[in-house]
Amino acid sequence: MLVFHSGLVFHSGLVFQSGPAFQSVVPSSMNEVPAAIIQEEAARLGLTLTGLLSTAQVREALLPDIDALRRWQSAGAAGDMRFMERSPELFGDLEAFLPGVRSIAVFAISYWSEEHHPPVLPKGYGRVARYAWGRDYHRVLKRRLKHLVGMIEQRTKHSIAYRVFTDAVPLLERAIARTARLGFTGNNTMLITPGIGSFTFLAEVLWDVQPVAESEPSNPRGQCGACRRCLPACPTQAIVSEKFVDARRCISYLTIEKEGTLSEWEAEALGEWAFGCDICQDVCPFNHDNRPPGTVEELTSARGSGSLLNLIEVLGIRTDAEFLSRYQGTPLMRPGREGLLRNACCVLANTNAGEAREALHAALSLDPSAVVREHAERALTRLERAK
Repeated sequence: MLVFHSGLVFHSGLVFQSGPAFQSVVPSSMNEVPAAIIQEEAARLGLTLTGLLSTAQVREALLPDIDALRRWQSAGAAGDMRFMERSPELFGDLEAFLPGVRSIAVFAISYWSEEHHPPVLPKGYGRVARYAWGRDYHRVLKRRLKHLVGMIEQRTKHSIAYRVFTDAVPLLERAIARTARLGFTGNNTMLITPGIGSFTFLAEVLWDVQPVAESEPSNPRGQCGACRRCLPACPTQAIVSEKFVDARRCISYLTIEKEGTLSEWEAEALGEWAFGCDICQDVCPFNHDNRPPGTVEELTSARGSGSLLNLIEVLGIRTDAEFLSRYQGTPLMRPGREGLLRNACCVLANTNAGEAREALHAALSLDPSAVVREHAERALTRLERAK
């Protein structure tokens, strides 16, 4: 009996086929779960897209991506991200994460909203990437995935062995999502879904479940075609070529992952961005069409720090305890106090924010971090030259 043949994709209550046709079957063992049940519960939790793949599908489909990762690593494009320099094979080995895993459910969750970046940045402020406007997506989505598994266990009356992940382990999430036909890989390396765009989080459940197909739907496809807007739009030329991003030149990497002192080029490369960057996504035509906003309320700016940071206020944070009390539970925790204040100094200098001189002098005199003091001094020097 054919129980699981290829990937399924679900969107807004509709089911899309993503490969050879399924045969209709009836679940016959305790770890077989109708795919419709998974989709129904995922939709209730605001998980925009659901894809289901067997471990064999993942193992076979990811071979070209593992080779591409190896070339990317060899080029040094990971920068200082040591976690991205692990063995390429590990990034596609589901068994290493959960012995006995039978399949993976991969979810795309939209965080798009109709709120936009202000076209003109107010003096003394810095821009924040859209994904970080709300609460920490790691926590929000892991809670929902665990709840999803609990609801499926309740409906099927069987326990499930599982692990949940979202952007937290060495797993080729975008390649897996693409294999499950949740979208295609854009020239900026983002997963792009026609009708939804690329402003989505990815999350996964690895489990000992065998999803059972119950329909033969169809799946929309897409591609960049001749479009290359993201390449010249990147102000640092981090998109070296189609589907190849050099992290060392990427504003998101520089503001979030890179630790310590930034070079003069890196500091100026940040432009107006204090945390992350959305430029290569903002110019993408797939993100221009009218489309429904995400439905996970915790991911909206109303629940987090929003699209702008008051950098003069940020520069006044002197202790890790104060930093924690202000940003705990948001993505802004990632670079730590030192990293965020360093970024603030860079953006204030880049935007010629003369009104920040007093805050920069205070940081130069009082901040406990040598990195922050150095960047405060460099920012003051640049502001003085700009007079």
